Amino acid sequence: MGLDAFIIFPVLLVTIIPAILGCFVLYFIIRFGVKHGMQAARAEEIRSCGVQGPR
Repeated sequence: MGLDAFIIFPVLLVTIIPAILGCFVLYFIIRFGVKHGMQAARAEEIRSCGVQGPR
């Protein structure tokens, strides 16, 4: 278990922690972003289309 732990443990930290953080971030984006972000995104699209014209 000596050397294996030194190899496996950092790999677990590097892979699992970002995955968990990513899940939390996605969850919050979906929970709050759908309500506020979608309206803001639509307004931003309309604004940018109005300024730049259709692409």
